[in-house]
Amino acid sequence: MNHSLPIYGSPYKTVPSGTTTNELKDVVEEYIKQNFKDTIYEVDYDSFAEAYLYSPSKSGQPSVAEAFQKVALICVKEMQYSESLLPQTQSSTSANVRHQSQAFNPSSQATHKSASTPATSHEAETSSICYRDGGFHPLKAIVDEAEKLGPNCTLLKERRLYHPLVNLMTFIQDFYRKHGLSGDDRWPQPADPLPDSDADQPPVSGSPLNRVFANCHNKPLHFDCDLNAEPDMRPDLALLLDDDEARKSRHGVAWKDVRAAIEVKFDTIFDESTVAQVARYARGMRIDQPDRNFFFTLLISKDQCRVFRWDSAGCYVTEPLKYHDEPAKFIELIGRFAALDPRALGFDLGFSNAGRVHSSRAMETTLTIAPNHVSDFQQRDEHGRLLRAQSVPGENDQPRVFQLGDILARVALDYNFGRSTTVWPCYEVVDGIIEETPLIIKQNHQDDARPHEGSFYVEANEIEGVGRLMCSQTLDSTREYHERIPANKVLGCWRKSKPAPKITPTPTSPSDDPLMESLLPRSRKSAKSWAAVEDPKGAMKKAGAPRLKKTAPTSTGSAQISRSAGIWKLHDDENCHTGVERVLLRHVFNDFGAALSFATDAEELITAAHDHLNAIWGLSKVGILHRDISFGNLLLTMGKPRRGFLIDLGLATRITKNRQSVVDGDVHHHLTGTLPFIAYDLLEESDELDRPPHQLRHDIESLFWVLLWTCLVHSKCRNNPAWVIRTLEGLNSSKASEVSARKSTILSNPNKIVLPGRYSHATPFLRKYAGLCNNGGATYAAVNQLFLDFKGGKLPVWEDPTPPVQTPFPASPNKRGSDPNDGIASVKRPRNSTSTSSSRPH
Repeated sequence: MNHSLPIYGSPYKTVPSGTTTNELKDVVEEYIKQNFKDTIYEVDYDSFAEAYLYSPSKSGQPSVAEAFQKVALICVKEMQYSESLLPQTQSSTSANVRHQSQAFNPSSQATHKSASTPATSHEAETSSICYRDGGFHPLKAIVDEAEKLGPNCTLLKERRLYHPLVNLMTFIQDFYRKHGLSGDDRWPQPADPLPDSDADQPPVSGSPLNRVFANCHNKPLHFDCDLNAEPDMRPDLALLLDDDEARKSRHGVAWKDVRAAIEVKFDTIFDESTVAQVARYARGMRIDQPDRNFFFTLLISKDQCRVFRWDSAGCYVTEPLKYHDEPAKFIELIGRFAALDPRALGFDLGFSNAGRVHSSRAMETTLTIAPNHVSDFQQRDEHGRLLRAQSVPGENDQPRVFQLGDILARVALDYNFGRSTTVWPCYEVVDGIIEETPLIIKQNHQDDARPHEGSFYVEANEIEGVGRLMCSQTLDSTREYHERIPANKVLGCWRKSKPAPKITPTPTSPSDDPLMESLLPRSRKSAKSWAAVEDPKGAMKKAGAPRLKKTAPTSTGSAQISRSAGIWKLHDDENCHTGVERVLLRHVFNDFGAALSFATDAEELITAAHDHLNAIWGLSKVGILHRDISFGNLLLTMGKPRRGFLIDLGLATRITKNRQSVVDGDVHHHLTGTLPFIAYDLLEESDELDRPPHQLRHDIESLFWVLLWTCLVHSKCRNNPAWVIRTLEGLNSSKASEVSARKSTILSNPNKIVLPGRYSHATPFLRKYAGLCNNGGATYAAVNQLFLDFKGGKLPVWEDPTPPVQTPFPASPNKRGSDPNDGIASVKRPRNSTSTSSSRPH
């Protein structure tokens, strides 16, 4: 399955060609570190294991934790008799990961010796690897031998641990399997979720899916979703989903197959860079496993082990487990990880075969959604917990099944924490029959302090030109998972003792470091992304000048990393537990649209934009402010004549009756929206406290920027004038100060707007629109009249010799001069669809 993903704001889209692998890794590491503020929490190991590795036992049944602990103690005593713990020969170190997977497949291994087997001299040698002074010390002899290599051979020392660790963990896994604690019964072979009703389907057969510990450091893991320009990422070790057929065909290992990534460090190091390296592995799993809500990684050194649990709100990492002192706990940890079922590993069982489809297999996927009622705001009890009453299905709400197509868009995957919005095209499955009407499913992890996005769609249901919600589902909350660990067991938050690194412009030289400039995203829907952008000269500050004084673009020079001298350490203070909590939401929409760029000429574009303006006004009449008017959120209907409609109310808020300010409780001064389309005066103030709150006129001005950007990027003009090139460079800049400077130039000189190509006839319209924005007159009444003056056949029709191929969904502008529709996946055609279903009206 080939997923072509437009990833909004990805740093890899802006890295120049010729960038080395190490440079790209540095970009990724620094980019991830920006997301670390108050998100990495250290917790008590025993509390972590109880909360996330074991499910509560049913009444009258023995505890699963007790069973694993008991077997771990037995394993400690029997481990000295196993030949599997011998270090591998040199020839085996060059074996690729698939050969190792086959070697570690229990079905192909001989049964390990039991405790009653007499020890031979060969086995006595094995015991010296793991035992010292009568106690169990895993890998102690190998560590002591590696220490002789000297202080400058850290990497070589680290590699000495790979194969012994794989052997050790494989032995532990097989030991638990021998004692009936493998968890294999919860890993059945995947089954076709949409079998052909006219044919006899054979029952699902075959041995349970196997999970293997493997050495991955020799071979990078590819992405099943086919990302471009992805850095070479390879965990040292990993717990992988194994597949016999894939091994026979030598199919490479994908991040989709990783169930837990393991980083090995010889020395005991826990600094910001080490955590960022482990975070890259969690991010790799997040990119390739959209059916998973949280992820595990392990950090193992010569004498310690830490376990990380990553979700959309933050990361919980255990205190160090010193496995020489507590070997039974280490054995129990490895055995438990090998036995965890898909749900315990974070997979969402609403997806068919969640976590059980190897990357080498192509299989249809369905998603089952149980509709919920949506409430106005996220209601909480006196303890701050979300009230789950809002998630109870209504009397007529039954689970609904949808066949998913290839992913259309994924947002903000460059960070580990955030909304992680994913969009699929889909068809509803009714009584085993796939309907023909295409639908859209949107999934994201919303800040649970914000209003429920579905509540805005419910209120806007009767407004023409706003996407219509079919159903919505509220699922897991990170708060519920985090509350499994008592507050007194959270030992602190990892952060630098001084402010985190900032991206600060250097005005002394021209922009000559595009690699570092790529650290800031080009298109971000998060306010935090732009908070670190500074304008040290104050070029865009108000200084008694008119609101839009003509200003030349300010050269900010090379963006550099200003590294803090602070120490990465554990902090335990009153601000330690104030992180954002998120709730998983899924929405199904009736409206399926195409990008604005599919308007054939200026008349069709302006007509659709008038629909968007009326939708913005209609939302304001019911007290809703959109706050993210952007190219990706303004769509066209699929049929003729083209009409415009508005989507994505994820950043919406409520406004007062005068439509000029937000309601109490949701006032903030962060930049909200997508940078090329944010209104000028929101960008003008670099100080958040001086920035005006988002108002209706800002959304109306954003519509102008969307139209201008669309006309310039999709003009179909091969040789753009210099003005167009400069304008696009300014609007697509990753720096708010540069975008602001370019917008100031455009609004103060509207007569210089010249549109090339097929939208050239919209030039007088956009000039007048810019004049309204410049003079503060971008009110609905004035802009609506402007649309009326230019609509109705008053513009010449442009003859398009090569009409564009229709696309189901737009992407976001995240690349200079790029076509946001490049690489958009097409919608699957149903296998056994009905012929009577008709499209719903738009």
